[in-house]
Order: sequence, then structure tokens, then C-alpha cells
Amino acid sequence: MCSDDFDDYPAVAVHEWRKARKSHECCACDEGIRPGERYHYTNQLFDGSWQSWKHCARCYAICSALWADGAGSIEMELNCGEVWDDPPPEVAKLAFLTRAEAQELWSRKHDDQGTASDAE
Repeated sequence: MCSDDFDDYPAVAVHEWRKARKSHECCACDEGIRPGERYHYTNQLFDGSWQSWKHCARCYAICSALWADGAGSIEMELNCGEVWDDPPPEVAKLAFLTRAEAQELWSRKHDDQGTASDAE
């Protein structure tokens, strides 16, 4: 999956779940993130420049599954052109989650224990 030869690591990396106060757009699927929904925010400092990404719950679950599978470096937009020929069933079904199911998955994983900031 994607690139294993990634050797440029960020000087600073911030990863956090947030609860949207306004509309956003997922950087991977381009779907809207609605106010009240949980999304994953990543902010990284590379060579003096900050880069940030916002993922809906479904797309971040896919990113996490790729990292767990040993994908190494993946493009945060999930557009590296790679094909996962035989993904495990639990990973394959992530692509077809509805918005509500993705939010429910987030809630079950995080138990709403204050692991998301109520930002933006």
C-alpha cells in the first residue's frame, strides 16, 4: 500500500478527534463533515511549514486500517492509486459505511470519554 520509502518525518505532529462546530470537508472523500459530527484532525510541521488534514470518521478508519496492516506511509488524501486486492472483511466494509454508521463506530471506539475537543 502506497509508499514504504517515506523518510521525511514531521518535526511536530498533532493528531486529535474533534467535534465539528461548523461544516468542513473530508480531505479524502470530499464529503462534508456536518456540525456535531466527529472528525479526525491532523496537523504536522514539515520543513518549517504546517500542513493539516481533516478526515471524516469513515476515511480515518480506513487510514488506521492501512497503517495497522503495515502500509507504511500513506497519502492522507487516500489517493495513492494503490489497490488492496484482498482486504480483510472488516476493512472492506469500512468503504461502505454510512455517515451515521461511521459516527457510531467512532462512539463505540472512544466511548465519548472526552477524547475529542469541541473545536471548529
